[in-house]
Amino acid sequence: MNHIFTFLMFSLAVAPVAAGSLTPPGAPGPTMRTLDEVEARIPIRPVDLPIDISEPGSYYLTGNATLGEGDGAIDILVSNVVIDLNGFTLRGPGLDAPGGGGDGQGIHCLDAATTSVIVRNGTVTDWPAIGIDLHGHESVVENINAVNCSFGINIRNGDVRNCRASYNQYAGISIKTGITNGRGTISNCVVSHNVGDGIAAFSASNCFVVNNHCFENGGFGINVDAKSIVKDNLSVSNGADGIRTGEHCTIENNQCDGNGKQGIRTLQSVVKNNSCSNNVTDGIYAEQSCRVEENHVSNNTGHGLVGVSNSICVKNTSNSNGGSEFVSSGGGIFSTIVTLTAGTPIPAGTDAWANFAN
Repeated sequence: MNHIFTFLMFSLAVAPVAAGSLTPPGAPGPTMRTLDEVEARIPIRPVDLPIDISEPGSYYLTGNATLGEGDGAIDILVSNVVIDLNGFTLRGPGLDAPGGGGDGQGIHCLDAATTSVIVRNGTVTDWPAIGIDLHGHESVVENINAVNCSFGINIRNGDVRNCRASYNQYAGISIKTGITNGRGTISNCVVSHNVGDGIAAFSASNCFVVNNHCFENGGFGINVDAKSIVKDNLSVSNGADGIRTGEHCTIENNQCDGNGKQGIRTLQSVVKNNSCSNNVTDGIYAEQSCRVEENHVSNNTGHGLVGVSNSICVKNTSNSNGGSEFVSSGGGIFSTIVTLTAGTPIPAGTDAWANFAN
């Protein structure tokens, strides 16, 4: 038995083993998709400008470009277009050049029936009309720097986000809906040193203006029409009001400091949890049937808080204003006003809805 086992083991040990080929394989094939396979994109060379975009698609600029008098750079004629400036600059002929309609505009889409036009990632400057002007539905402008145009960025319906607009002759960023069910959002933008308003919604409602920094504009820092939300903005050192709105708005958690007129002026709106200080006239001016709650107004040259015509004012604090801390004008309604002195505790049992002044 042991002899048989030994024989089998020896046979296995000396059995021939098939060897693999010694010829090396060819070069490995590509394992990744090309950029065009991931996202087919169409180049726009500076020499191609001005250009009409008549086919949907994704387009990108390949270099800086300067256009002459009477030209617009890119005219978008269809829906579903993306224009990526790719970090480059579209420069117009300067503000002194004549411009109107499509002429004198950097990028424009004037057909209100279009949808889903997106412009991103670059600079538009020196356009005698508008840097970017999109009239269609669901437009998007993002990561754009608009400088030294008549108007910086204008949309009719859609979103402007993460943009900068400065040194423009009128509004830095504007929304003018003018279309059925129009709406607009402006968010996370820096808007400064414009001759007119920083952010303006002309004849526009249903706007959402959130988390923007507007400073040293010649007009209003933020100027919006009816039925809009203005929230979490910083509006500082503008020539007129820090925030000015039409009726039926919500104005919440903003800071308005050092503006040339009121910090906030509105009517028939909710004004809540804002801070308004060092403004040239009043901190907050609430016209006609507002609810004004939990705001702080201080060190304004005029009055702290003016409530007009059935505006209800509760839980606000006001101190060190040049005029009166609280003013009821034409039937403004204030909860109990408690006047405090430094170092004096709030009296026990004070009305929970009280306004405080010192």
